[in-house]
Amino acid sequence: MTDDYYPYPWQIIYAQHQIRWLLSPMVWNMIKVGQWPFSIQDDVMSRAGVSHHAAFEMISLVKVELEMRLESVGKDGDLCMSRYYNEYEDERIARMFNVPYDRVRKRIYRAMRYMAGKGRKKTRYSKWISNGWKEDESNNSL
Repeated sequence: MTDDYYPYPWQIIYAQHQIRWLLSPMVWNMIKVGQWPFSIQDDVMSRAGVSHHAAFEMISLVKVELEMRLESVGKDGDLCMSRYYNEYEDERIARMFNVPYDRVRKRIYRAMRYMAGKGRKKTRYSKWISNGWKEDESNNSL
C-alpha cells in the first residue's frame, strides 16, 4: 500500500494514485464490507457540511463507483485488480491473461488513465483507445 491515505470518502476524486490506494488489499477488503480504513463519525460529516449522506452510504458510493469504473475498462480492469489488489508482478499477469508481457504495463496504464478523473468519461473505452489517447511518458509510473 502506498503512503497515501484519505481519512474521509468524500476526499476521493478518483485520481490515479487514489484508485491505486482504493484497490490495495487492506483498503478494498474494508470497503467491500462497508468499512473505511479510518474511523468516521457521522456527526463529523454533517457538521462539516460536506455530505448529505451517512458514512456508510459514502463508503458504498465509493465502492460502487470504483466497480463501475473497473467494469468500464473490461479485461483491463482485471489486469488492474491483478496488479493492485492481488499485487501480482507483470510476468504473472501476462501468463494469467495470455497477454504479451510487454503489453501488460501499457494496458494497465491506459486503463488507469481512463478510469481516473472526478467524473466518468463519456466516450466508451474502446472508442477512447481507437481515438489515439495520448500516453504521457513523464507520468508512466504504476
